Amino acid sequence: DRAVILSPFSIEGSSSGSSLFDRNKRLLLLGDGHNHFGEVVSAFLCDELPTILADKLNNVQGRASKLTEEEILGETMEAIADAFEDIDTKGRLTLAPPSGGSTATLVLQLGKYAFVANCGDSTSFFATYNKNNGATEIIYTTREDKPELEDERHRIEEAGGSVMMPEDETSGEVPRVVGVDENGDFFGGIATSRSIGDWEFSDGLGITPQPNAVDGVDLSDIVASGELEVFAVCCCDGVTDALDLGDIAPIIAKGLFDAKGPHLMTSLEHILNKARHRWDEDTGATYRDDMTIIASALTL
Repeated sequence: DRAVILSPFSIEGSSSGSSLFDRNKRLLLLGDGHNHFGEVVSAFLCDELPTILADKLNNVQGRASKLTEEEILGETMEAIADAFEDIDTKGRLTLAPPSGGSTATLVLQLGKYAFVANCGDSTSFFATYNKNNGATEIIYTTREDKPELEDERHRIEEAGGSVMMPEDETSGEVPRVVGVDENGDFFGGIATSRSIGDWEFSDGLGITPQPNAVDGVDLSDIVASGELEVFAVCCCDGVTDALDLGDIAPIIAKGLFDAKGPHLMTSLEHILNKARHRWDEDTGATYRDDMTIIASALTL
C-alpha cells in the first residue's frame, strides 16, 4: 500500500476568477498494490498522479472565467477521470513488465466542493460529526469494484474476460478475473475488476483504470447549520474486510474534532489494531491483508 495527503494541494496558474480554485485545496490518495511488484505500481501512482491531476486542473482553472460553475464542476470531474487513464498509460510506458497492479481511490477538495473517485476495491467515504452531540453519519461511500458484481461481470465478459467463482465459499478464495489461452489454460487471476496496472493481463480481460464513478458534494450545504463538521477517509480492503465503516467513522471523528479525544494518529492506530485482531480471529493468525487508512477534515 501507498498513500499521500497533500494539504494544501497546489495548482499552478494565474487567477481563475472562480472561488473554486482560490480557497482550500487538498488531496487524499491511496493505492493498494496487488500481485508481484504491485507495490511498485502503487508507489508510482502516489508519486505521479498528483502532478498529472494538478496539470489537468490548471487547464480548467485557466478557462474558469469563461465557464459557468456547472461547467467548471463537470470539467473538474472529467479531469479526475482522465488522470486515472493517464497514470495507467504512463505506468505502462515507464514500468517494465511484468508487474502487478494497484487500486486508486482519492478525495479532492476544491473550495466548498469535495470530489471522490475510485478504481478497484479500496474505499473512500465522507462523514459528518455533530459538534453538539458527538454523533457521526456516513453521507457518501464509494463502491468496491468486485468481479462478481452484475454490471462488472457483464462488462468483463463483453471485453473477452471471464469471472472465476470459488467452488467452495468457505475456502477463503474470492472471485477473480481470468482469461483463457489457446491451450485452454487460465491466466490472470485478478481479484478486482478495475485497477491501475496489470498490463500483461488487462488487454482483452476487461480490467480498466477508469473509475466506476466520479462524484462531488457541496460542503457548504452540509455545514450551513453550523452543527456539522465534514471529514474524508480513504482505506484499503484490508481495513474494510475486517471492520464496518460505521465502526471506523466515530473513532476518526474523535481524533479530528473532540478536544478531549485522542490524537488523530492514535485513532488511526486504534483502527488498524482492531482490524488486525479481527484478521487474527478469522484466520487463526495465519493471514492478514495489508492495511492502510488516511483521513482529513474538510474545512472550508
